[in-house]
Amino acid sequence: MALLKKRGYFAITEGQFEKKEDTVINYLKMNSLNLMYTASPKDPKAQKCITHYKVIKENKNYSLLDVDILTGRKNQIRVTFGSLGHFILGDDKYGEPENPIKRLCLHAYELDLINPITKKEYKLKTKIPEEFEKLMKQNSEQKDGKINKF
Repeated sequence: MALLKKRGYFAITEGQFEKKEDTVINYLKMNSLNLMYTASPKDPKAQKCITHYKVIKENKNYSLLDVDILTGRKNQIRVTFGSLGHFILGDDKYGEPENPIKRLCLHAYELDLINPITKKEYKLKTKIPEEFEKLMKQNSEQKDGKINKF
């Protein structure tokens, strides 16, 4: 099995973040419906979860984030941002946010891995989805009336 060095994602969430860059550490646990939720760090069945994010672009409605997960828990990104009150657009599993582009606004853009036998590094990378760019442009008017260009 390959060793993962980086897992990068683009996400569009509801609202604007006070902290434009942060590392969120929380603990996740699965319920009887196989949904993940945040739990106490004292719960022996809860798994530590580390998520780093940086706001790339924001407007009056949404924030476009660059997300890097340091742990790989089931639905880690969706649960983490939902617990912060910034649901990922289109995520009807962990919230009821808007769905303006008719898809989950979470996109894996980078996967860096190492072959455990040859130690050769591989970097798989893609660009931001066009519909993410269009969505951020459509809603680019700021509170102060200035337009952000994407």
